[in-house]
Amino acid sequence: MLLDNPTKNYVIGASGVIGSALFERLTLAGLPTIGTRNCNSTRADLIQYDLRRDDTVAFIKSITPRDTVFLLAAYSNPTWIYQNQDEAKSLNRGGTLRFIECLRKVQPHLIFMSSVEVFDGTEGFYSEGAKPNPLNFYGRLKVEVEDHLRSNYPRSTIVRTGWNVGMDPSSRCVVRLTYESLLKPGARMASDNVFSIIDASDTAAGLARLIGADDVREIHFAADSPLIRTELADLVKAYSIRGSKMNHSDCRFSDIQYTEPRGRLNDLNNLFAKSRLKLSFRPAQDVVRQKVGILDQM
Repeated sequence: MLLDNPTKNYVIGASGVIGSALFERLTLAGLPTIGTRNCNSTRADLIQYDLRRDDTVAFIKSITPRDTVFLLAAYSNPTWIYQNQDEAKSLNRGGTLRFIECLRKVQPHLIFMSSVEVFDGTEGFYSEGAKPNPLNFYGRLKVEVEDHLRSNYPRSTIVRTGWNVGMDPSSRCVVRLTYESLLKPGARMASDNVFSIIDASDTAAGLARLIGADDVREIHFAADSPLIRTELADLVKAYSIRGSKMNHSDCRFSDIQYTEPRGRLNDLNNLFAKSRLKLSFRPAQDVVRQKVGILDQM
């Protein structure tokens, strides 16, 4: 039996890859959930709300301390963010911090989606409590928000993930980017670049289990085993019906020219998430296999 004033969940950014998976999971579980969409989405089940421009005070007036707010709305493509820094700052820093400050007066449990990009990639297998040292602009914006939450919002949880793989064929992810690169001439894959991937549905499951766990300040979600870039390329080629048309040459990570520095060892330690939330994560190879099968049908 539902209470007259049940606790609610707010998914800010429910039209994104992770947000849509989380919104679906919460609503299917029968939990009262309100999701927001960006201006590019027309989903009728979501509320239009722009962190940069809309009235935050009016939006949060129905939120209570008993509720949970998932803050997922952000630009997430590091290359695009580097090339469009003012626009990225307006959402990932300006709008986000303004929203947090308004919410701080109410103090619901706030769950913020950060990224492995807050680390410099020199050590790898990063655990909660590891000191951030971002190399790129995207990571620096995330760290600014993380620092603000640690200092000013005691009922907040920082969640970090690596590459999330959504099973929508149009969603941007490391599997799709690798798939497309291998079909082009001159593809190069670094044999010393290590990173974590995760099924976006697993990230959603982890986020859902954080409801009521406001004592958790930081947590990492990732598949058990990281992948090497060349290993991912070989998996994509092996799983794809177009594999005979795919090729690449091996190189060192230092040979790849990025628009700004990137971490070489970008994998996360998920042991705390597995023990604290009793989570299990799909093997990375299974995630790659499923996404390649979807891409093959395009």
